[in-house]
Order: sequence, then C-alpha cells, then structure tokens
Amino acid sequence: MNRMFSFALPPSNYSHLGAVSHEKVPSTKSANFAQIPSWATLRTSPTTSLNAPHNQHGQVENVYLMALYKQGKLKEAYEFITEIDKAGVSVSPHSYQCLFETCAKSKLLSDGRLIHDWMRRNLKNPSGFLENCVIQMYCDCGSLSEAQKVFDEMLERNRFSWIIIISAYANGGLLSNAFGLFSRMIELGIKPNSSIYTSLLKSLNNPSVLEIGKQMHCHVIKSGLVSSASIETAISNMYVKCRWLEGAELVFDRMVKKNAIAWTGLMVGYTQAENKEDALKLFVKMVREGVELDDFVFSIVLKACAGLENLNLGRQIHGHILKLGLESEVSVGTPLVDFYVKCASFQSACRAFDRINEPNDVSWSALVCGYCQTGEFEEFFKVFQSIRFKSLLLNSFIYTNIFQACSVLADFNTGAQVHADAIKRGLVADLHGESALITMYSKCGRLDHANQAFESINEADTVGWTAIISGHAYHGNAFEALKLFRRMVEFGVRPNAVTFVAVLTACSHSGLVTEAKQFLDTMSGEYDVNPTIDHYDCMIDVYSRAGLLNEALDLITRNGALYQLHLVKAETARAFIPKEFRLVEAFGYTLGGFFLASYDHSPAGVFDELVVIAGLVWNPPTSCAWAAKVLVNSDEACDHGRKYVGLPSQVARFSKRITSIPGKPKSKFSGFLNMMGMGTTVGSPNDCMDVQVTEISRPAATDVCSINLTTPVPVLNKCMGPAIKMSLPSFSGRTQYNPNLLKYSCQIECRVRAVQPAKVCGLSRGDQRQSFGQDTSTTEDLTHTGQKLSVSVLLSKPILALEFTSLEMQVEAPTVISHCPKPEGC
Repeated sequence: MNRMFSFALPPSNYSHLGAVSHEKVPSTKSANFAQIPSWATLRTSPTTSLNAPHNQHGQVENVYLMALYKQGKLKEAYEFITEIDKAGVSVSPHSYQCLFETCAKSKLLSDGRLIHDWMRRNLKNPSGFLENCVIQMYCDCGSLSEAQKVFDEMLERNRFSWIIIISAYANGGLLSNAFGLFSRMIELGIKPNSSIYTSLLKSLNNPSVLEIGKQMHCHVIKSGLVSSASIETAISNMYVKCRWLEGAELVFDRMVKKNAIAWTGLMVGYTQAENKEDALKLFVKMVREGVELDDFVFSIVLKACAGLENLNLGRQIHGHILKLGLESEVSVGTPLVDFYVKCASFQSACRAFDRINEPNDVSWSALVCGYCQTGEFEEFFKVFQSIRFKSLLLNSFIYTNIFQACSVLADFNTGAQVHADAIKRGLVADLHGESALITMYSKCGRLDHANQAFESINEADTVGWTAIISGHAYHGNAFEALKLFRRMVEFGVRPNAVTFVAVLTACSHSGLVTEAKQFLDTMSGEYDVNPTIDHYDCMIDVYSRAGLLNEALDLITRNGALYQLHLVKAETARAFIPKEFRLVEAFGYTLGGFFLASYDHSPAGVFDELVVIAGLVWNPPTSCAWAAKVLVNSDEACDHGRKYVGLPSQVARFSKRITSIPGKPKSKFSGFLNMMGMGTTVGSPNDCMDVQVTEISRPAATDVCSINLTTPVPVLNKCMGPAIKMSLPSFSGRTQYNPNLLKYSCQIECRVRAVQPAKVCGLSRGDQRQSFGQDTSTTEDLTHTGQKLSVSVLLSKPILALEFTSLEMQVEAPTVISHCPKPEGC
C-alpha cells in the first residue's frame, strides 16, 4: 500500500528533507503547503527511505519542478516555485538551466521573463553559465533587445557569451549589430572560433554584401581556421548566396575534404544562375566520387533536368533513385513528379506519384499542375473533388491552379464555387491567388467580379495590377485600362513587360495609335522595360487595325538584321586571324561572311552595324568567329564594342535608300518558297534597299561596300518567321584595341527566316566597283591593304542568308581569359 507524504522542514536548518506520516508530524514549524493542490504531493513506495540524506536538500523539489515544465504545466510550475521559496528551498542552477532551455525551445518569452526575474531576486551572483542560458533564451524567443541588455550587464563575459549574441544577430539578419559586436570582440583580444565565423558567413546571403564576405574570408585565413571543413563549406555557400560562383568554385576546388553540404551548395548556385549543365556535371562527379546522396541532392538535380527539359538524363537519375530505394520517400518522389510534369511526360509523373508512400500537399500540387498543363481538366476536377475534404492535402497553390483551369475553360460557375470554398478554408493565396482570380473572372466575362477581387487586395503588386488592366484591355475597355495603368504608376508599382502588352492591346482595340506609340517609345527610358517581340507585334497590330500599313511595314523592316555566310579562301581568312588560333579549314576554304544589323535597344543605344567575319577559328573547346572589321555609326557603340566586347570597332556612315520594284508573276514554285519564307507574294511590290557603308575613322572617308537587299512585302506574322530566343557564347579580343582574349555571350530575341542572299559590291583598283558574287582576285591583290582584306572575305559565293526581325540584344559582361596557349601547327 502506497503512503502519502508531505514535506516537514526543521526551523533552523533546511538542508535536511524529512518524510514522515501524517500521524507523526513533529511539533516544529512546518512548511505551509496548504495552498498546494493535491497533485503537488509525491507518492512513494513503502521501501522509500523516510529520512533523506542531508546533502539532498531540495533535490526532490527541483526534480519535480523540471518534470512540471517538461509536461507543459507552466502555471502549476510557477506556483510550485513560489511555494518552495516560502519553504526556504532554493531552485538549483541545473533547474534554472532546464527551465530556460524549455522556454527557449517552446518560445515561451513571458515564462522566461518570470523565471529570469525570479532568478535575479533570489540569486545574487549568478554564474556566467546561467547568464548565458538567459541570453540564449531571450535570443531563441526573439527578444534580442533583452538579450543585449543582459549581455551588457554581465560583469564577466566569456567567449560563449559573444558567440550567442553575435550568432543571434547574424541569424536574424541584423548584420550591423552582428559585425559591430564582432569588431568589439576582436578589439578586446577575444579570439573567435569556427562557430562565430560560420554564423556570420551564413548571414551573408545576397550580392550587396559580397565585399564583406570576402573580408571575412581573409579574416578566416588569418585566424588559421580555413582548413576546417565546416568553415570552407560556409565560405563556399556564402559565395553561392552572394552570386559569385567563381569564388565558390575556387574555394570548393581547394577543399581537401568535401562534405555533401558543400557539393549541394555549389549545385544550388549553378541552378540559381541558370547554369543547369554545370549542376548536372557536378552531380555526375558526385556519383563518381562516391559522395553520399540524399533527398536534397536529388531535388536539385531533378530541378536542373526539368529546366533543361532533359527527359533522358532525368530518367537515368530516376533509375539511380530506384537503386537507392528512395522513390517512395515523399522528399524524393515529389521532385520526380514535378520533373516529369515539366518535361511533359505526364504518364510518368502519375506513376511516380503512385509510388509515393504518403504524398503530401506539395505532391498533390505537382500532380494537379500536370493535369492543368496537359489540359485534362476533367481528371483535374476529379482529383480536386477527391481531396477537397482532406483539408491537410489542400493548399493555396492547388486553388490557384483551379482558378487558372477555370480561366482556360471560362467556367464561371465552377470558378465561383471553388472561390467560395477557398475563402471558407482561408486558402486564397495572397497576390498570386488573388491575381489568378482576377484573370479567371475576366476570362469568364465578369469584369464586375474581377473588379471586386482586385479591390479586395490590400496592396496589389505588379501581377495584380497587370491582371485587372489585361481584363479591361481584352474586353475593349481601353480608357478604363489606361486609367488603371496611370493609377498603378501613381501608387509606385512598376509595370513589367506583360503590363505593356496589355496596355498596347488596349490601344489597339480602341485605335489609340498616338498613345500606343508613346508607350512603346517610353517603355525603356521611363520604366526600364525593354520592348520585346511581343510589344512590336502589338504595335504592328495597332498600325494595321488603324489602316496604317506602311507604318506597320516600316516597323517590321527597320529593326532587322541580315546574316550571310560565305565560303572564303583559307589564306584570305588567315591574314586576319592571329597565329595563336587554329584555323578550321576544309579543302583550302573556311566559312566567313558578314552580319548587317540595326539595333534600337542595346547596351550602346541605337546604331547600325556591319561585322565582317574573317572565318571560323578554333579555341578549344569552343569554335567561334573572328571579326576582321566592325563598323558602327555611333561613337558610343564604337567605344562599347572596344572596351566591353573586345571587338575592333570603327566609326562609319551608313546611308540607306529604299526603292520599290514591281512584283513578279506567280510561278509554280511560289507556294513552296513562300512556305520556306523565301518566296514573294503574287502581285505585291518588293522593297530594294541599298546600304552604302563609308568608314570615317580616317581623315579621308573611304567607301567600304554597298549591300543590295531585296525584301518581299511580308504578310503580318506569317513571313516574319518564328520567334526565337538564343544565347550566343563567343570569344573576341586580341586586337590592337583590346589585347586580352574575352569570353562573352549575347542574349538575343528575334524572329528569323531564310531569305535570298544579298549582293555585295566594293571598290577595286581604279575605283571600279566589282561584285563580290564571284571570286576574281588573288591573294596578292587581297593583301594590298587592310581595307581590301577585310572586304575580301565577301568575295566568294554566299551559301546562306538569314533575316532577323524584331531583334533585341543584351550583351553580358565579358570574362577575361588570361592564358591562351598557342596550339601546335599554327
């Protein structure tokens, strides 16, 4: 039979805890536990000693106190502290530690304050260890000001005190506070350890603090801690977050021991920088070196495969996942589903989904997204109905997809019902979900509901404003759309490229030609939005609807380019190619040609350009074209080409003359040629453009060449060719203007089609013009002057000509290649 005991303490010495029966309570003054509820008494077995050792005073109370806090009985625990204090029993340092740790873990700031106040009243000289526990509690509970106050009041701070407070500021993103304390610590002669460096390095997570990161890297080297794997990993990941991949690669390559975190960190950096190929190469290297792969690695590499739409490689990775037995794990199965969805392999996505043991809401979201992309809306709604009552499987992303599906189907009834359901569950996503609602109601023809959805947004972002502007634009409410656009600008929300498509569409539907042209002309200057092919298409539509076909045609042809490829004699090209490059030859000939372009939007502004390509050269592992001469009609473009792109640019004058020639009767091959973009429309006139290029960099201007183009009148959007985006990596430099070899790339958006090659004419001896349609000169003639050499590239028969329209170009900053060894045989 268990006995019930209460505590009785001697009046003069509370170091002894006695346990006696109720019938044998001594006459001495006992502790007042009358107010303690029944749960506060302890039960013990008959074998429990009735007389506890002298040195265990308060031990039972402290154990019980900690048990109360661990069980979450905070109110009872605080009452118990009060009562044992009245009885003269002290809370032990270990108990304080446990109490502060419990408050920190559960973010119980108010309870932590009460315990801290109690400790200050009852413990005159707390140890530095306990004060560190208090600082840690306040930091974990998010009250850094109170943590700082305790830190400032400490009589003696040890290194752990600095670690706690600096790490808290760093983790909270308060870099000035963190690095200010770090500087004070260094000044006081306290040596930082790896923990402080790791915390500070983790806090540096954007390009604006890259220089601070570099300084921290230097400081780590000086401290002698750079060989630590955790420090090296933190430095590499810091450079990744600051978007300096070269630095991350340098640190990574020098690591003696690379852990999985370092590998995955660099993979994340490649993926974020759109270097998906490098991310995949790094994954292959991980596999070859036997690095342990986890679910996070597979999520990254599958994302890279999805971005490249590399279905075959993704399937190989899937096979590796199968070997490791990870396919059923939700952390791996979900990225697999997402990968197959983005690669348009929906059946594989469904099979991957079925193999997940316990799919979560993200898994269902990926599957739902697949149904939407494939247009299987009936199956999509079936899936939604099957999970709508499982609230744990629903999220705002799924509802956003439903709104988008209803937009495609223009299904107002279903959309309104789902909207109501999302409101009840509180799953209308801020901004993205609300913007999808606006689009849905607009596509369903209910602008009243779209307006209500828009007005319900607290602070609409660019997407929300664009959605409501687009809704009114596509319903012909041009003046309302433009009014909303002006409101958007007044509220300080920056429009994007999609916004201007909506604005130009509104102008098109209402015949607002002047307004549309003004928007197109001011996009770049006032709003920092460069016009793209879509905007030019809209403007062409504006002109065409207003009957201004000549203006539409002029817009199509003035922002264009011609690329023409020739077979050039090898000795001709070699005269302009530096000897350290290896010439790619085929039977004594190589490929050369010219590129004639007009740019409206580029890093150097508006200019015309003629690039004479001497031939293809080989700089392992990439082949590239060597520009023998670059002529531009802009001083700014000339300087930009020399300094930033490394091209041998010169200033020239471009004169254009356009004449109209009658159309030819339709031949039996016209249909086929029109399909290829090389034919002419029957009965339509053609434009003949004569471009005279005159170099003016010398005292006496010198005519370089004349290029005759014959361009058929295009049927809008049919003969312009398909819209394409491409990145053109290349090498340049090693010229008298730029001695370095530069690697750079151009991001180009345009439409392209095959056309008849242009005729190029230049000056021969005696100022007699000669056609460059045939090769009639010798090497001796060609090497007479540099001027003739540059033009002589065009002396052979052209083999290909491509016309680019609506051309947009962005040149990335070049990378200097410091060492380029001379190939053998040059």
